[in-house]
Amino acid sequence: MSRIDLSRNSTTVRSIFSHLQALSPSLAAELAALAMFRTTRRRPADLELELGARGEGLRVESPHGELAALRWGQGPLVVLVHGWDGRGTQLGAFVEPLVAAGYQVVAFDAPGHGGSAGSSSSLVRFADAFDAVVGATKPFFQPLSAVIAHSMGGAAVTYALSRARGRDAQGVEPGVGSPRLVFIAPPTDVRDFVTTVSGELGLSARTRGALENALERRVGQRIEDLHATRLAKTMTSPLLVVHDAQDRAVPVQCGEQLAKAWPGAAFKRTNGLGHNRILRDPATVAAVVDYVKGATSG
Repeated sequence: MSRIDLSRNSTTVRSIFSHLQALSPSLAAELAALAMFRTTRRRPADLELELGARGEGLRVESPHGELAALRWGQGPLVVLVHGWDGRGTQLGAFVEPLVAAGYQVVAFDAPGHGGSAGSSSSLVRFADAFDAVVGATKPFFQPLSAVIAHSMGGAAVTYALSRARGRDAQGVEPGVGSPRLVFIAPPTDVRDFVTTVSGELGLSARTRGALENALERRVGQRIEDLHATRLAKTMTSPLLVVHDAQDRAVPVQCGEQLAKAWPGAAFKRTNGLGHNRILRDPATVAAVVDYVKGATSG
């Protein structure tokens, strides 16, 4: 879920929502929810296009339409999961060092992102897409080796793993084991997005409550059940959280809180890299790859 872009005509948009919520808080909430789930595609950088040309193109069926995915290398599976309004190749800096270390790397575009179908998405749809990609690409009888996820991707993987553990315990379907996880700049609470959007649109407390209800209806889950720090307490996979102190999209405190709640998790703070440059930082990439390989992270 994302913020609503008010960079243009912000006063007009707020005025519209102010009048609308005076007439119908529920309708104003539904429109705000619709905007929060809408995604935006941006053109990949040239280096991403070159990396994509060297990968094996895959098409994976998910409950929300066909997903575009790419695969490089052979060996134990490492899945790359992008964030909101991102794409799989944004994590491309990890591909070559992982392939050189003997891993198969798969990156995919979540529903409504990149080359995948749709124009909207959600944390739950990200999780469904992750499950579909792992199911389609994991070597037979081998566990998922590792996951590297950025921003919303980290929250979605947390939810997917918690859901898989529940299904496995009930004998419904096999889980994914305990892969090594790296979450870069992960958010923890969907309500933070609600707070931001409510402030941007000038929503009243009543409309904000209706917005939370609208979000829950759309994803089919209670918002509190998606809270990453709550889910973290039951996790068994080893986790490294990497977060930049100057991240303006997701505050570093979110990563710190998740690492504190997750049993045995490690936390690595960076400085001056922000929310996206961190994905291309050589020192960060090296630390993440070392962690995936089981080495001690710095």
